[in-house]
Amino acid sequence: MKETDWNLKDAMAVILNPTVDSRTWAEAVEWMMLYGPPGAREAIEMASISATCNCLPEIKPDGINREGELCYNIAGLARAMGMSEDEVGEKLNRLQAEKNRQFIFAKDETGSVH
Repeated sequence: MKETDWNLKDAMAVILNPTVDSRTWAEAVEWMMLYGPPGAREAIEMASISATCNCLPEIKPDGINREGELCYNIAGLARAMGMSEDEVGEKLNRLQAEKNRQFIFAKDETGSVH
């Protein structure tokens, strides 16, 4: 499905379907994170944080943006994922352009999580 084809009802049906393929499920979750209602976005974000802490404990948040979202250091993400910093930066830049949403923040755009 294209991003514009999703709506709340369809995204929820896919997310709750135990037999849906992983690609479609990931698209529904992504749509929900970007465009879903605030309560759903918050629930998915909390699940994502929990999964990251459990599956990738070496990835630690480095800051928090003005919207209250955790921010991660590109160097730390690159090390944890076995990628170069350039590769991670390129992926995030591409995602910003595709989704018309900011994913890379300057230090002065974030506060401390400590």
